[in-house]
Amino acid sequence: MDTLTTIMTRRSVREFSDKPISKEEIEKILEAGIHAPSSKNSQPWFFVVDTSQKKNKIAEMIEQHADETFTPQDPRTEKSARPTTARASAKILRNAPAVIFVFCESPFTGGRKELLKKPELKYLLSYTSEIQSIAAAVQNILLTVHNMGLGAVWNNDMYYIAEEIQTEYNVPHDFMLAVCIGHPKEPVTQNIPRAKKYHIIE
Repeated sequence: MDTLTTIMTRRSVREFSDKPISKEEIEKILEAGIHAPSSKNSQPWFFVVDTSQKKNKIAEMIEQHADETFTPQDPRTEKSARPTTARASAKILRNAPAVIFVFCESPFTGGRKELLKKPELKYLLSYTSEIQSIAAAVQNILLTVHNMGLGAVWNNDMYYIAEEIQTEYNVPHDFMLAVCIGHPKEPVTQNIPRAKKYHIIE
């Protein structure tokens, strides 16, 4: 499909069939990720792909600490804090044939721990550029997955066990998020309305 159709029809997929993802498919997806634009061509991303049962251990960690997480009160609605979707995310992680764990090498700031030592605006802006670069790579991955007829969901419900994930996969860089990938269990037909949040100045 063409680029615009890929963008317009992509949806998050949370239920997958048992059909595995091939190594060739994974490599194609990763190639798309590493061809994303990045601040000053820093290419700060680092990916770990888990197609084994090891990811189940991460899912167990998520479930063990799920009650410690919450969504802060929304000042727009004044709704009180509520539990996150961490348990549902753990189930998705466990059932996905492939999971890409995304890390940030933080070439400008040295990572979260270093940033906390010097939380000045210039360092915060630099860290923001690192995160934006990671987001661009993940978007490439999501669009490529959809273009290949596969499904994926961006999963960020495990930020609170970031250090455990870094230790489990022996990666010294900051953990950012995970992308769960597989063959959709059901056809993806949901149409999500989008608010037109833009203004054109002529």
